[in-house]
Amino acid sequence: MSKNRLRELDYIRIIACYSVILVHISAIGVVGYLPGSIHLKIVTLLNRSIKYTTPAFLFLSGVTSFYSYRNRKFEYGEFLGKRLPRILIPYLFWNLAYYMVFIYQGYYGISLSFFIKSLFLGTMCYHLYFIVILTQLYFLSPIFNYMFEKFNHELILAVVGAVNFILASELDFLYSDRIFLKYMFFFVLGIYLTKNHDKSMRIMGKRSTALISTAGYTATAAMYTYFYYTSNPATINLWFVYSVFSIFFLYIVGIYLVGKVSDKYDTVRNLSKSSFYIYLMHPLVLIAAIWFADKTSISSLTLRLVLYTAIVIPVSTLSSVAYTFAKARISKYHTSDLFRRKNI
Repeated sequence: MSKNRLRELDYIRIIACYSVILVHISAIGVVGYLPGSIHLKIVTLLNRSIKYTTPAFLFLSGVTSFYSYRNRKFEYGEFLGKRLPRILIPYLFWNLAYYMVFIYQGYYGISLSFFIKSLFLGTMCYHLYFIVILTQLYFLSPIFNYMFEKFNHELILAVVGAVNFILASELDFLYSDRIFLKYMFFFVLGIYLTKNHDKSMRIMGKRSTALISTAGYTATAAMYTYFYYTSNPATINLWFVYSVFSIFFLYIVGIYLVGKVSDKYDTVRNLSKSSFYIYLMHPLVLIAAIWFADKTSISSLTLRLVLYTAIVIPVSTLSSVAYTFAKARISKYHTSDLFRRKNI
């Protein structure tokens, strides 16, 4: 993928990564500010207008998972062997890390059955459900690939989109938000872009697409915020429409940034490579920031939210970038050492 790297995906990934941090921080304000206050309205608007994070990540996963197979046969074993370790090993590590923190804080006791159940359900910490959904979609990838080989691609999008739209609201039971059926369209949309890349880029490059995507995102974000604020029962269906517009809007922004800040791409690429680790660790940093605010007796919720943001983003970013850099250096050293041994 390096030769034909889709640079816009790196920009989208970074935007989505920092958006999810802001969603989790602003959620504290959503439940903390007084009902009807201007503060609550502002923080709710921020929280809902960037709630495209899970659909965006799944869309990106759909694109990148199938991009290397666009000109060759899909190999299921190779596919899983390459992708599952990348997400499940860090997932296991961070489940252990959060479990130890929560045990220390007194929220949980030591229980192997509880830990295993949390692993399968993605319930150890509020953001880990994404890995559970992505794992399901990875296992189902041969079915998606078969569909794209046998049926009209636009028909697939229409059918999967309609089913997803309906099930988003109809599936309403405990842990239903951990099931791929509520999110599969976004992964399939990513596959569609890979399978129809040239056609998709022609469409995305049109001025009319940019205008419609921007207007659609703005309108649905405002409506979604209002529906959420007023507890409208149609909120979940509107979320789906909003998420679709958001992905198109983010892609337009990504293409724009590729052309405008290309000189910063090396930094962008490094951040993009670190985004998964930023995603996994940021709640831990937020926990530490909340502890710090409690110890310093900061009573202002607004000041707390500013403090959380000022701590979580840089600490998560720097730690993850440092880890990614060290990991790459170690991998490079082992590769070169192995090469030298083979040539002795």
